[in-house]
Amino acid sequence: MIIALVVVAAFWNSFEGVFVFDDILHIVENPRVRILTPPWAPLLGTTRPFIQASMALNYAIGGLNPWGYHAVNLALHLGATLLLFGLLRRLLGRFTSTREAATGLAATMAALWAVHPLQTESVTYVIQRAEVGMGLCVLLTLYSLLRSSESPRPGRWLALSVGSCLFGFGFKPIMAMTPLLALFFDRSLISGGFGAAWRARRSYYIALALTPAVLPLLLAASAAEWKTTAGFACRDVNWSDYAATQPEIILHYLKLSFWPSALCLDYGWPVEQSALVIALSSSVILALIALTVYGMRRAPAWGFLGVWFFINLAPTSSFVPISDLAFEHRMYLALAAVVCAAVIAAHLAITRFLPEARSFLAPTMATAALALYASFTVARNADYHSQFRIASNDVVARPANPRPHSNLGRQLALIGNLDGACSEFEKAIALKPNYAVAYANCGQALLDKGEPGRARGYIQKAAELKPEDWTAQNKFGMVLFRLGEDEKAAALFQNALRLCPESAEVHLNMAAVLRRGGDLKQSIAHLEEAVRLKPDWNSPKMALKAIRGGS
Repeated sequence: MIIALVVVAAFWNSFEGVFVFDDILHIVENPRVRILTPPWAPLLGTTRPFIQASMALNYAIGGLNPWGYHAVNLALHLGATLLLFGLLRRLLGRFTSTREAATGLAATMAALWAVHPLQTESVTYVIQRAEVGMGLCVLLTLYSLLRSSESPRPGRWLALSVGSCLFGFGFKPIMAMTPLLALFFDRSLISGGFGAAWRARRSYYIALALTPAVLPLLLAASAAEWKTTAGFACRDVNWSDYAATQPEIILHYLKLSFWPSALCLDYGWPVEQSALVIALSSSVILALIALTVYGMRRAPAWGFLGVWFFINLAPTSSFVPISDLAFEHRMYLALAAVVCAAVIAAHLAITRFLPEARSFLAPTMATAALALYASFTVARNADYHSQFRIASNDVVARPANPRPHSNLGRQLALIGNLDGACSEFEKAIALKPNYAVAYANCGQALLDKGEPGRARGYIQKAAELKPEDWTAQNKFGMVLFRLGEDEKAAALFQNALRLCPESAEVHLNMAAVLRRGGDLKQSIAHLEEAVRLKPDWNSPKMALKAIRGGS
């Protein structure tokens, strides 16, 4: 109960957070989250079906009110925290040095992990429900495995473990690392060896190894979601540059684990060019890996903390390239290893060197650390209360990253500061000359200023840079419509609908072109489709009323 209260207190102000960054694409502008029938509809067209389905349920209950989405994220995080507590309490009770204080140590570690400011990106950033949901499934997989080793009837616990692992793939494909993690967990903390683990639970490991068989089906459901942004076909960075840069990023994560200042949602981390930085950071990481291997041989419990850290980071922080080199949510599970190592080391040091002060010093240190981290978390949650604030924070933290400048420009445009918006878009373009989104946004700001002639060049450039991006095609069509070039505008809107037939905005724009051309029947058909796709949007309803009232 105390753990739950601490977690809720640290994240209560997250409920005031708004949709930011990828939330807009995957929730606000995603027509699939507005569909609940047939029941399998929200599960289609994505590599993360349980995330999309849960967002659809959120939408059905509360529309686009972010409060409910944050409540679900926090509930999942709280569930993961309680599982971590249960797992640690049982494990610590197995060792003489920690048995007496097992419950208190487990509670401290679980609470520190849960309220750590690094977790805000996973919990408060709504779309990272994927990370939290997957993390919960990983912890339930291991907790069930541990319980099976203590139960006279282990079959049900092992079945729950396999089922949890399989279920986790619906949250995030990198659940694929869990079977390997479970084997190391068994070897280090239950059976004492790989052979013993295999002999004791052969059928379990065969079943667990088969769970990644669902991965090709999930990835095939939406190849566009990952094909050009992750894996060896990634168009933004090659595997060698990615691998050379990750040691530096992992060290940055470790620094934030101890002192989480200057957190950033959108790093836009560049490929490291300095051979010296690459060599030094790689040497430190290789030393930590060597220490992990040594620990697995000499002190398996300590060694497993290293295994936990590196295996959980391996899918995103090794050599398989992803467009974005760094994101804080990737530390969601890996952070547990750092927290556990620090707390256990402190406990052992106090027990050995200051045994008389242990009853006072240990709880005082734990309370101080919890209060400090929770206060940082509350402050960081406040950054998510507006898109303007999170974008401004990212611009300050990473001024050389073009994307935050573009995001800040959009927020300035929304409050009517169109000159300031154009300035930010120009900064983004200067940093990244082929940045299609910044060109499109700058063009939109100029269009809103009543300068369609100037807007045309920017938006045309965006459409040329991204011919398969329906938003760029749609914006270019809007400019041409404003300039009176209806035939060209209609062709662009038609192309946008080919790329994204579920866009209510494009249907509305197509309806406007058709109406001006006198084709009221087709205009009404597009408006009705816009209403069906986005029933809470008033613009197509008003346009329909105007046409029918006029006729």
